[in-house]
Amino acid sequence: MRSSNMPSWISLFNDRLTACNPALASEFQHWIQEPGTCFGDDYLWWGERKKRIAPHEGIDLVCYADRQGKKHQLAPGLRIPAIFSGRAVQLHQDFLNRSLYLRHDRFRRQGSVLHTVYGHVQAEETVCLGREIRAGETAAILEAYPRSAVPLHLHFTLAWIPESIEPHRLCWQLLNEDEQIILLDAGRQKQLTAP
Repeated sequence: MRSSNMPSWISLFNDRLTACNPALASEFQHWIQEPGTCFGDDYLWWGERKKRIAPHEGIDLVCYADRQGKKHQLAPGLRIPAIFSGRAVQLHQDFLNRSLYLRHDRFRRQGSVLHTVYGHVQAEETVCLGREIRAGETAAILEAYPRSAVPLHLHFTLAWIPESIEPHRLCWQLLNEDEQIILLDAGRQKQLTAP
């Protein structure tokens, strides 16, 4: 088990997460990253811990430690904030719930734009495609998976996606297969700064 010693962007996300969820703010200390929840991991972290069909394309936030060191699992109804301001460009069904893609136009690099992907969530009622979402604003809600034995968790991906890729094409298969898309290790990514 790895305790979260993640760099500054995760601190920013944590601040926004606790601001959206006041009950969590009083107890949250840090994330607990189990084997299988990290970027690039080859095995699942739940059930029989089978080999993944592709290396993990993000991080799974499942459990956190409170101020006394006690482990807690995320609960249904957790409000998920946008880490950066951006536009909702895709929302599709994933194997547990839905995945929401936010495009962050202020972060550009060699013809690509930074996207954050919030997986296994329900979009906030006010979120529709094309809508601008402010940093810290609730973008999604963590909801239980009624037909799955997979524990509740937030999947988070950072990716440089070429501007030429139309948003309606975005899906997990494309993220895994398109060599133009650069997946970032969200657990080790330093704070991003706009150019």
